[in-house]
Amino acid sequence: MTKLFLLKLEIFRKKFGIYGWWNILSLLAVLLIIFSLLKLFFFKILPYENSMQLLTLLLILSNMFVVAKERGELSNLTVKFQSFFYNFSRKEVLRYYTFRKYITLCIVSVLLLFPLDLVFKSQKYFLFYMALLQIFSLVSSLGVRFLKKKYWEIVNLSIRIGFALFLALHVRKVLPFYLHQIIEASSISLMLLLLLALCLINSLVLISSRVKIW
Repeated sequence: MTKLFLLKLEIFRKKFGIYGWWNILSLLAVLLIIFSLLKLFFFKILPYENSMQLLTLLLILSNMFVVAKERGELSNLTVKFQSFFYNFSRKEVLRYYTFRKYITLCIVSVLLLFPLDLVFKSQKYFLFYMALLQIFSLVSSLGVRFLKKKYWEIVNLSIRIGFALFLALHVRKVLPFYLHQIIEASSISLMLLLLLALCLINSLVLISSRVKIW
């Protein structure tokens, strides 16, 4: 899987004429600095709780939580890739396309949601919204695994609309409970265990989706 990632990076480098690892690392460093400054600016404008809600909503509306692919799509991607790069085994290519979007979700969500301070309150919000993204991802993956395409697309649409409506009602204080009270009253250890369990279950669901293709 690492070899495929490096190959994709090499293709990207040649496509945009970026030569030398120093130039690549410099570009990544500049992008990371810009990203960090924008995040810092965003968190300074809004309270951390509101920032987390809006960033999570952004990830959900952008369909980042949809990480699974249909078996037919996985098979087609694998065949197409191997027709150009036949030195990679079918198992390697399948593993790459199976976990590519899920790993991207985990990395992007950590970069966006990780708090600027390490107080318990911020950590709880971080773990809660990370777990929420994992739950949505799991529901979406199960839909891909067991439902026809038109039905799991409805599931994904329902997640996007449902979460947006939930936040709208929460902001207007229409709901009979306060989300921040639930988060702050939760145990940080249990939230961490829940997040790790969800990551494991998500990975197992993704693996089960590709078994019959091997």
